[in-house]
Amino acid sequence: DDEKKNNNKEDEIQNPPEDPLEVAWNMLECCRVNLTRAIESNSTSSSSSSSSDSKASLQLKLSDVYMKLGDISLEESNFQTAVEDYEKCLHVRQQILPAHDRKIAAALTMIAQSHLYNSNMKDALKYYQLASDACENCLASAKASIATTKDAPEIERLHQELKDLLKNQKLKLEKLLI
Repeated sequence: DDEKKNNNKEDEIQNPPEDPLEVAWNMLECCRVNLTRAIESNSTSSSSSSSSDSKASLQLKLSDVYMKLGDISLEESNFQTAVEDYEKCLHVRQQILPAHDRKIAAALTMIAQSHLYNSNMKDALKYYQLASDACENCLASAKASIATTKDAPEIERLHQELKDLLKNQKLKLEKLLI
């Protein structure tokens, strides 16, 4: 038993366990490659409505992968890479989601935050303003939905979350302007 423990310790020293963020990045990068290929093959195949729904679903998953890649880069203090991944996420989301979708506001906020951490105040301010505008769009859409849906309590909760998010965005803008 002692010999096995010593062998295990030696093995750990020679082959240290992988960094969890590196493992996550590798997995997400594989997902990105596979989703990109699937989207490209979907584009060259049939153009039925179920095919376009499938393509949009794949694109949304790809945008989520870019968001997670940006999160990892941000965690690793690779701010420029984070900006690039978040911008790719935003680009995909803007192609498939309505302008009032919260996912667009989230991507804009993360781009702004990455610029802020990178001490790029001009771009941070620009993207916080865009995120604030996107939150306004989300809020207006939620407000309109309250009157026309049976899920009013859920929409009311969403409406309150959006109001809080917008308030937060405005505070960040004010701090950057000071």
